[in-house]
Amino acid sequence: MFGDLFDDTAEGISPTVKCGGGASSSSSGGGTSLTPTTAPRSSCGLAGIDNRGATCYMNALLQTLLFTPEFRESLFALGSSELGELVKKDLPEAKVRVIPIQLQRLFGRLLLLDQQSASTKELTDSFGWQNNEQFQQHDVQELNRILFSAIEDSLIGTSGQELISHLYHGIIVNKITCEECRRVSEREEDFLDLTLAVAYYSGVLDTLNTCYVDVERMEGQNQYHCSSCCKLVNAIKSAKIRSLPSILTVSLLRFSFDYQKCQRYKEIGKYIFPQEIDMTDYCEKKETSKTTVYELYSVLIHSGSTHGGHYHVYIKDIDGLGTWTTPEKEVTVLHSKPSKDRKVDLIELNSPLELLATMLRKRGGVQQKMHLDKLCQALSDETGVSWNKRFKKKYGTATKFVKSHQEVFLFDPQTNSVSMKQHSQEFPVAMSTDESHQSEDNSALRGSSCSAEPTAGPEASNGLNIEGFKESQNVENGSRLNPDEVEGGDGDSTKCQAVGRHSDNKKIPTLGDHDAKAVIQGPRTDHLPCHEEIGQGEVSEQSGKDADPNPNQVCETDADPDCQKLTDLKTSQSSCHEMLQQPTSENSTLGSKGQLDTKTQTVFKKGEDIDKSEDPVEVESKKHWFDFNDSKVTSINESFDLPRQFSGRESAYMLFYRRKSMERTKKAAANIQQGMPEWLLNEVLEANKQLNKQREEYDKAINSVQISVVYSDLYEYRSCALHKKPTIDVSPCRLSIDRRRSVADLKTLIMKELGESILNGLTVQNVCLHSAKVLPAGLHLYNCLSEDNSAILKDIGLTDDTLIFLWDGKKVDGMEIRSGELCEPILINLTYAVTRDNQETAEIQKGFAKDLTIGEMRALISVETEIPPMFLTTSRVVSSAVLIREEEDGKTVEEMGMKDGDRIIAEYKRRGKASSLAANEAMRQSRLVLVTVENRCCVAPEGTELPLIQVEIDKDVTVAELKTCICSQLKDTNNQIITSECRLRVNAYSAGLQPPLHESLKIVEFGIKSGTELIIERGEPPRTNQITIGFSVCVGGIQQNPTELMVDKKSTVQETLEMVAGMSGVTGDQWHLRKTNWCGEPTEFLQDTSSTLDQENILNGALLLLEEGRLPPKGFIRLPIWIYPSPDKGQDSTSNAQKELLSWINTQIMNLILSNELQKDNTVGKSQHALVGNVELSQDATLNDLKVQILTLPGMSEVALPGPDFLRIRLMDRGHLGRVLRENHQTLRKLKIAGASQIAVQILQQEENLSVSAIVLNICRRIPETRTYLNAEELIWDTSKAASPESLRQVIADHFLLPVEHTAIAKHLIQKFEWLVIQQSVTEKKTGKGRNKKKRKGGAKVLMANLKQAPYHIKDGDTLGVKDLRFDSLNKDDFTTEEDDDGKKALEKEVEEKRKRRQEQKETDASSEAGVKKQHQKKPEVGLTIRVANFR
Repeated sequence: MFGDLFDDTAEGISPTVKCGGGASSSSSGGGTSLTPTTAPRSSCGLAGIDNRGATCYMNALLQTLLFTPEFRESLFALGSSELGELVKKDLPEAKVRVIPIQLQRLFGRLLLLDQQSASTKELTDSFGWQNNEQFQQHDVQELNRILFSAIEDSLIGTSGQELISHLYHGIIVNKITCEECRRVSEREEDFLDLTLAVAYYSGVLDTLNTCYVDVERMEGQNQYHCSSCCKLVNAIKSAKIRSLPSILTVSLLRFSFDYQKCQRYKEIGKYIFPQEIDMTDYCEKKETSKTTVYELYSVLIHSGSTHGGHYHVYIKDIDGLGTWTTPEKEVTVLHSKPSKDRKVDLIELNSPLELLATMLRKRGGVQQKMHLDKLCQALSDETGVSWNKRFKKKYGTATKFVKSHQEVFLFDPQTNSVSMKQHSQEFPVAMSTDESHQSEDNSALRGSSCSAEPTAGPEASNGLNIEGFKESQNVENGSRLNPDEVEGGDGDSTKCQAVGRHSDNKKIPTLGDHDAKAVIQGPRTDHLPCHEEIGQGEVSEQSGKDADPNPNQVCETDADPDCQKLTDLKTSQSSCHEMLQQPTSENSTLGSKGQLDTKTQTVFKKGEDIDKSEDPVEVESKKHWFDFNDSKVTSINESFDLPRQFSGRESAYMLFYRRKSMERTKKAAANIQQGMPEWLLNEVLEANKQLNKQREEYDKAINSVQISVVYSDLYEYRSCALHKKPTIDVSPCRLSIDRRRSVADLKTLIMKELGESILNGLTVQNVCLHSAKVLPAGLHLYNCLSEDNSAILKDIGLTDDTLIFLWDGKKVDGMEIRSGELCEPILINLTYAVTRDNQETAEIQKGFAKDLTIGEMRALISVETEIPPMFLTTSRVVSSAVLIREEEDGKTVEEMGMKDGDRIIAEYKRRGKASSLAANEAMRQSRLVLVTVENRCCVAPEGTELPLIQVEIDKDVTVAELKTCICSQLKDTNNQIITSECRLRVNAYSAGLQPPLHESLKIVEFGIKSGTELIIERGEPPRTNQITIGFSVCVGGIQQNPTELMVDKKSTVQETLEMVAGMSGVTGDQWHLRKTNWCGEPTEFLQDTSSTLDQENILNGALLLLEEGRLPPKGFIRLPIWIYPSPDKGQDSTSNAQKELLSWINTQIMNLILSNELQKDNTVGKSQHALVGNVELSQDATLNDLKVQILTLPGMSEVALPGPDFLRIRLMDRGHLGRVLRENHQTLRKLKIAGASQIAVQILQQEENLSVSAIVLNICRRIPETRTYLNAEELIWDTSKAASPESLRQVIADHFLLPVEHTAIAKHLIQKFEWLVIQQSVTEKKTGKGRNKKKRKGGAKVLMANLKQAPYHIKDGDTLGVKDLRFDSLNKDDFTTEEDDDGKKALEKEVEEKRKRRQEQKETDASSEAGVKKQHQKKPEVGLTIRVANFR
């Protein structure tokens, strides 16, 4: 019913990552692929549900059921004795009620499992969803009824069989009271949810008053037939609620149907719902307020329109299971884009004001001034989030925001620039991670107590704590603050909040309370039932003693077994409590088990006053609201967020109320495991242990990196780079280390692995470690890693496959070494003259530093080539030889734009002569062609790609020479192939694999140039006299996959036909060959079987079709004949009787055709044309002969027509009626009718003899104020006098009886789904020739446009749209329809699919059919069903 109404995007599953440095799985190098576990619970302590495709509607409803305490506890009360056990569900005769058990398990995971979200896969499997039902869109109101029905059916015969009816069942009574006899007719109606109309109502109360308070008088034509009075009487109709449920569910009818526009729409008007409602006025009997007063606890929200949307839900936490934080005080952390060294800055801010100030200070220069557009771009570059995406909804546009904060910013509207005010230069702003590391005041809080005293200076007056944020970075540097050293400050002015971080820099959830003087947030602890625990309770104060952070002291007494289990659960969920009990250390070290200690820090949030007016008990018992949006759960402000759901595209769709009198017990408050069965609690405990184990393994694997270590004794320094000594063949030492360890640990590990004999006296104190990289010129050193022994490896950019060079930091092999990116070596190919006449040359490769000047490089070349500087001439060869002049000696190699692989020519100066050596080298380079070759002669292992090589060769070589060069190079790479059994092809991305190349021809003749991709494959190459053709068997208009065939180009068509038929396995002589065009569509037949392929212009790579059917003799053609309905003349003089007769004749002919073809199903109503048969006649036959032949065809001969002139013959153009064939005496050859022509026949109402100037058009009149047209009518337009727009407009206006001045016409371009509006004739002013000529008399001339010419090209069969401008004067040029819109989308989709196919063809496999991706058919939408076994 709703189609794609509830289409939403699936939540992405965590991708597989590559261990070590956080690299992706596609990265090269070592490491183990590992799927990360799901994230722990967020700071609110509540879990979401994964969206498995389009299950947001189900997730929202399940969360509502979970937070309905009565439903949850009633479900938990059902034990295994009633529901059965899952392990026995497959046993015969075992009655296991799977759906309730899976609901219990899902609720248990949502309540206790330490995951951010839970999966519903096991639950949906119990529904019987096995065909990707999770990707179907459904209505949540429908799911609510079907799920309740499934639960009821599953609980039959148990103590919970009345669960749904007890909580949700209500009764409505409809009454009709007779005004004469006062007899009351009643009809009860059960309900699980009240459906309330939204349209034309102001809110819930308004709708309820209309439905259950107001009465309807049945009188007049609407009188009621009373069974007592036995007649029609006046009556009163009313409805009341007879029985109210404990949980009142209200479904809002947001979706309506517009019968005028025939489309669905969503009611987005304001519809108010109260948080508390008294149902007394709507009940049949007056009851006490205990049973009629309800409070709102869930608002299920739909966002979107009728064509797409998403569900989420606002829920009141009745039992206080979660930890609520004020949304306005939540800190926003924006992640910037990774830099080159793979570091990510964090900008932590409280408001966009601070963020813009940060951007101005960082990017605004000395004046701290920027153009507003550049400021917004800088914000996007630094944080990865644009202003519009992050702040526009709340604060408006950036311009509006800057203007509204004139106390901080100066805005110049003329230049559209923003700057900081002078007195705001000290405005405290958010600090990035890099800035915090550069700060010199990093030791303010390190290792000392955390004072809550206000700090003087601008930082103290602002809500953002810069120092605290700096100190939070010390977690990465190895320092840790002992929680026993925390001192409580003045609770009236500050709030102390500790921020701990995991190893992956994720922020640890808050564990604070509203009434605490100092809220300590340490390593993450889970939000669990007992309200006495740390994080949901308060920080205990013991008369001057610090709070004891021991997590095991959660319960006041150990006597409660449930509390003891809860303590065990918390212990299994997180090991971070143990960290608080461990002593602090200066450096990060590994414990005995190989696990790294997690660091914690305390950060004070200044400027956040705690409201002391609230009573702690009241705050503790206050029920807060949360937003459950699939896997995300966030706190919301009920007074602000709930009214926003009254209206708009995102608005309330279902409301859930519960009786206010159903108060919760103290034992249930904040008790997550309330009523949970023993087996479920144990199952979740075990699952948490497994989760912790997986997280430890993942944490260890993701931080483990593989590095390679080389040492200086193996290398020598030459050509500006390090090279391994020729006499030494030692592989690098491979080591694995945790990147959270320090540089000192790395040094110790390296020295332990290498041994003292290799180190030559180097110690931890004097050893130097440099990151290195192998470049084309050799090994080069970059950053020094050993400057700070306490630095953490991940902070200095240590990642997988990092190469570390170990040396003393001074010399290698007695030579001083330069390091850094500025002096990177570039490998140059140096060709130099050996003799003074430059006839003999030599070639070497040499490295030069990027910061080397050209003069210094010239001196080094002189030394290397032994050419004296005074006689040395150097040139650079790119596409041509460019002389390096002495004026450029001051420039560096980098400034000259040189790169690896460039060629420099060094030669002797020759007086009076140009540089011949450089010119010859440039000419040789210009003749070279670099091609990529894919080897398909070998079989690649599964999961790997075929080998690729690059070959450089002269462009004048033949294909045979190129193949020899390729084979030689493949042999060098151990890819053995046989030269005589392979051939080459060109792989063109746009056209696919080309036919095999003739080896006697040159490569330029095939268009092979640099960048061309070639394929070498097994198979004989074509000989000189052969061509390669493709043929495809075509049956019923469907072409099979083409097959290649090499034939002699002197072969006849008959010989080729016999070969093709033999390869295809067809027999008989009823087959023929047919040509195709460039896109594979059939064209002309190969009729002359005695002609050769060369004579028929069959080229190399041509595609032929093998079709069934015998070709007519030479000079004859076979034409398929199609019958079409008779033309509709519209307001013509033809009587209705004649029209009905013609329609009957067409129907009878088509029925006869269909019966002759043995087609039982009547398709006349589906198709308006049918194939009558084929006629065979000479091309010298006349049009009249063709008509006579058509009358003799089966079906046509059954209906007697007066003569051939009652037939209209037309050519078909791409499935549409086209040109009308005129003049019966004309031959088919003159009428340009070929063997590929398709003939259409129409039966006329009277004889017709059209002139050459008459054009047969189809005209459609547009229905006013719509985008549709009436049925097409035929119009014959005589253009003998004029073919102008005015003439056509006059004829059409007369046909439809419209005023000419209000008639607009347009031609329908069927293939493009566009309309070309036919404009009025153009008036042009003509002047005499020459500059001084006077204007001609008359001045202006009207150019009469000829509609037969460009751009209109009006011809037979064209469709014209006609619009009456009196009803649509504003959109006079808009002739489009909904079909046009759909057609354009289809064309765009087709273009996109072609683009994708071309892209996929680049990644093609070995076969010629590669590159076309198979499209999976979209399954039809199915209804929502939940399958339940029979338990009756």
